[in-house]
Amino acid sequence: MSNQSVAAGVGLARVMAHCGGSPVSAVEFLVGAIASAPADPEPYTTLAELWRDRRAELEEGLEGDGSLSAVLAQAYFLFLEGNMDDAVMALGSVTGVRPDVAWGLPHGSAMRAFSAR
Repeated sequence: MSNQSVAAGVGLARVMAHCGGSPVSAVEFLVGAIASAPADPEPYTTLAELWRDRRAELEEGLEGDGSLSAVLAQAYFLFLEGNMDDAVMALGSVTGVRPDVAWGLPHGSAMRAFSAR
């Protein structure tokens, strides 16, 4: 995915999270951007900010959602909270023996954005 596509996905996610009032829809855009360009730090940073700023809405909206985007986002949120065991278990539930499912190593800026709360 090009940088413009990632930027567009992140931009749409921000609109959905704030103006559109749907942080769960924003998660779908961000997970798509991460899957398409796992080395790009911007979607991780935005997802961490969304978790920090809209946590209660995300917890409620993602509860019981077994979609791939929801499970991957929840795994990242667990990672941000330092709960590596549950994060790995969540990822394993959707990747199984398919390590080709994209989920890149989070960029350091995402951790800084989250810890700045």
